[in-house]
Amino acid sequence: MKVKALLFDTRSIQKYIFSGNKLKTNIGASFLVDQLFSKFLVEDILQKELNYVSDVNEWKNSNEINIYKNRELCCEVGYIGGGNAVLLFNPDKVSDDEIDNVVKLFTKKLLLEAPGLKTGVAKGELVLGEGDQQFKDSMNKLYQVLKNNQNLVAPRVNPIYTGLTLECNFSGEVADIYEPSTSENNEKRYVSSEFLKKFKYADQANKALKKKFEGIITDKVFPEELEKLGQVESESYIGIVHIDGNNMGKKFMECNNLQERKAKSKEIAEKVEEAFSELLKEIISKYDNYNDITDKGKKLFKLRSAGKEYLPIRPLILGGDDVTFVCHGRLAIEFAKRYIEFFEAKGIDSCAGVSIISTTYPFFRGYQIAEELCGKAKEKARKNGGSWLDFSILHGEQAPTLAQIRRQEYTGSIGNCGDMHFGPYNVSKPNYHFSIENLLSAVTHMSSLPRNKVKEMRLVLSKGQDEITRYMNNFKKENKLPQIAAWKNYEENLWYQHDEEWKTPYVDVIELMDFVVPRGKNNEN
Repeated sequence: MKVKALLFDTRSIQKYIFSGNKLKTNIGASFLVDQLFSKFLVEDILQKELNYVSDVNEWKNSNEINIYKNRELCCEVGYIGGGNAVLLFNPDKVSDDEIDNVVKLFTKKLLLEAPGLKTGVAKGELVLGEGDQQFKDSMNKLYQVLKNNQNLVAPRVNPIYTGLTLECNFSGEVADIYEPSTSENNEKRYVSSEFLKKFKYADQANKALKKKFEGIITDKVFPEELEKLGQVESESYIGIVHIDGNNMGKKFMECNNLQERKAKSKEIAEKVEEAFSELLKEIISKYDNYNDITDKGKKLFKLRSAGKEYLPIRPLILGGDDVTFVCHGRLAIEFAKRYIEFFEAKGIDSCAGVSIISTTYPFFRGYQIAEELCGKAKEKARKNGGSWLDFSILHGEQAPTLAQIRRQEYTGSIGNCGDMHFGPYNVSKPNYHFSIENLLSAVTHMSSLPRNKVKEMRLVLSKGQDEITRYMNNFKKENKLPQIAAWKNYEENLWYQHDEEWKTPYVDVIELMDFVVPRGKNNEN
């Protein structure tokens, strides 16, 4: 049976969520994206305004597709997940004009409730209950229509900034609305509609997140400010972690019918949430321990403040097949690693990008780098399989792209083009050449060495062979490099040609010394 269908897609989600350095608006934006289809489309439009569906949660509770079996149904939610939504319409009950009206009403709703958020839509037909290949062909055709529409249309979803209008200090968009409640002291100010909606939805987001994990976090709270992730006064660094499941597109393409797509979408979303729940449980089990960690007599964490116990992590995207969270800078690598391990235990390999930035660093740029790092990790996964992680520490004025940063700051003189960044790192194989375990073990060892010797090594690594030889002759008199079996070939002169490329692992080790908690430092990692 052929049914009429609408395929919705959310565009530029990351830009919408991470466009400002104010965590509260990032939180509100993420919640708006999460509510986009389930609340605004299904509940507000299909149920309340048009009375096309009676149960807004039916699509969540069942994997069945009923519209081609029950001819009395006029509309059904095919599935919602991964930034997509599929609506099915009975051609005998709903006309083309009525389907177009759904799009119009939804568009209006978004302009009012989520200004700045871009979506795309395709209208077509799906073949249900007639054979696997027929369904796949009709689904692929619908996606092609969506792609064509998105290439043809780039709608404006904000007032146009002309230079004569007031600019919002938070979003850079036109400040078109007066709202004193966005200020802590209720001072008069104009802001953009986009910023205001994100800001106001943050409270709902916090309530929803607390309810989702209420059985785990108990008396703990998720922070609403980047400065409340547990940093002490002398440290302002946070981690932005972006994790994406491997081969997700392929997994969905292999689904033979809409029921399988629906079930797969729900399954992945549940595993994403379960893996994050397990990470939260581990964090809370170590909570008191974090507060006690010191380095040279200095505390590294301040999680208790103003009578509240803040968690050193805050999820921003937690759905579909990807996860993004912010956390204390020193915990970013460990948290990314542990989440991947929890996710892997549920049968899904994934890759992570970790950017470690100051709270004053442009947040969206930090996220972009995290995405690029995740892409680098995925390149390794496609070649070698398994789960991988890559990271970068960003300081102030640097080149705008990861490739430029690596080329300008991590190219050594060995072999004329030696790579001073050793990653990405494998999470799955503990004794592997590029294992993250090797890196973390090496950081612990290097932290015990004289700091002046370590700093000198970082400088020498960019020099020629003669300077490295002189340094190593002096270094070996009183010190030892980390004894990593897989890195044995690097111990002689710090560099080694691996797979026709000169590489060294020690720059990554040195850089991470200030951005992880060395194992054995009053902790249980």
